[in-house]
Order: sequence, then structure tokens, then C-alpha cells
Amino acid sequence: MYVLEVNNVSKYLSHRPIVKDISLQVKEGEIFGFLGPNGAGKTTTIKMIVGLIHPNRGSIKIMGKDIQTEREQALLNVGAVVENPELYLYMSGLENLRQLARINKNITQKDIDEIVEFVGLKDRIKDKVKKYSLGMKQRLGLAQALLCNPKLLILDEPTNGLDPSGIIEFRNLIKKLAKERNIGVFVSSHMLSEVQQLCDRVAYINNGEIQAIESIIPSEDDPKSNINTIVLCTTEQEKCSIVLKNLSFIQNCILKDNLFEIEIENGLTPQLVFELANHKIPVEEIYKKKQDLEDRYLEIVEGGDK
Repeated sequence: MYVLEVNNVSKYLSHRPIVKDISLQVKEGEIFGFLGPNGAGKTTTIKMIVGLIHPNRGSIKIMGKDIQTEREQALLNVGAVVENPELYLYMSGLENLRQLARINKNITQKDIDEIVEFVGLKDRIKDKVKKYSLGMKQRLGLAQALLCNPKLLILDEPTNGLDPSGIIEFRNLIKKLAKERNIGVFVSSHMLSEVQQLCDRVAYINNGEIQAIESIIPSEDDPKSNINTIVLCTTEQEKCSIVLKNLSFIQNCILKDNLFEIEIENGLTPQLVFELANHKIPVEEIYKKKQDLEDRYLEIVEGGDK
């Protein structure tokens, strides 16, 4: 089931298009990344999802409830952490959570205890928030967002300012959350490497338009999922080029920056190495190329080399 459905949504400010006819869906238990440069429309999209502003066209549904016509019911299923969460620094972590429970009468002390345990703040929950590290404040903010037992969690730049240890802890916590509680997570971030390690799918947005939505790990249905790109460095490029052109199992081969990039099916790398050795091609370096999210981002959003 989809916890979030954004269908053909557009937003104009002073007749200027900010978001243009975007559509996306987030499933239960899925971590969905939202990437784009500053001014691409990420924040406007998040504001529309949580009902802070209304789209000029299209619909947004959370657990099947339309955010415009069934706003209260839709937002009951949403929790959010936007950059650094707003907390009462003079209160303890526990008092912050109880303050939220006073607003939402459905939250019990048992709910608070379970969430505190889940986010790993049990030993420090009675300390004043002003004594918390940034990572602990992020976990407390996450606890606040989870208290209402949402089916959709929205994270806007959740690891901003965290040190490497804090980033790893927060990432593991979100993965555990999606898996164990079956919550759909929508993550807007500038940290490409973090999105790659955290998310299942990612949408690339630029100039208010979604350029592509892709899986971080290609599915078996993807025709390129069975293809490896092998990078080869040799001192005898001419001879090597002739040999490679005559190998029937090579699907594509280009010479780029004095390196051969060779596309072959999984499992055929040993055969490639054998053929190179058989033709006495001196190999200085050979390795499997992995396209990271940064490469793909530049290709789609910035128009980099493909």
C-alpha cells in the first residue's frame, strides 16, 4: 500500500511555476529519497505534503486521505523532522515528550517509554535537553515525530551538522524504523552519499520538475542489472582496442581518459582477463566500475557526462 501519493501536483507563486506537474508514490516500509539543487522545489513540495501550503493543481493523499479535503485525518498519519527539531532546552527530554502528550491525549506514558527505548535515549531522557549533543537532539526530535504512530515520516536534511558517528547512528535508526514498524520514510537531503546508503528509491527534481525516479539497487527487471562495466588500463591501447572489438561477449567498449570502459554480462570478467592475457595485453589496472549516486545526480540534474 502507498502511504504517500502525489499526483500531477503543481504550485505557482506570483504566477511563477515552482513545482510543475510532479507525481511520486512512497510504499509502506520504503525509504524514499528526494534530491535536487537549492531552489529545485523540494521545500515547496514538503510544505504541500504536510498541508502548510496548497497546490494549485493535482492531489496529495496520505494513507488514501486527501490532504486538502481530509486534512485532519491525513495528517494523523504524518510525523516530521525538519533539520534541527524545535525543543524546549530548559526541559528534560522526557518533559518535552510529555508536553507533546498533553496536546495529543491519545499518547500514553507507555507510548513514550517505548519510543524512548526505540531511539536509544533511555539513559539520558531525564537530562536537560541543553546538555544533549546534536545527535541526541535529532533522536529526541525523531521520538516526537513517532509518538503519534505515523505511517509516513518526513525528514528534511536530517543529518545536517551531525558528526560521522551521529550520521551512522541516525541512518541505522531510520532503517530499523522502516523495517520494524513498516513506516514509509520520505527523505529530502543534499548528502548524496548518505541518500545512497539509506534509501531504496530516489526522485531527482530540478527546476520544479521530477527528472527521474529510480531504485538505488537496480531490480532484476532492469535490462542493465546483469551488466558490469569493467575499467581497464593498459599501455598498448591500439592493440587492446583491436582485441576487444573482436570479442563477441563484449556488449560495448569506449576509450575515455586513457581508460577502456567495457560492458559485459555478470560472470564474464574472468573470460575477459583470460583473453587479454592470451593476446599478451599488458594490464596495469582492471576493476569493476560502480556508478555512485553523485554520478547519476550530475547526469540527470546537472546534465553531466553520461
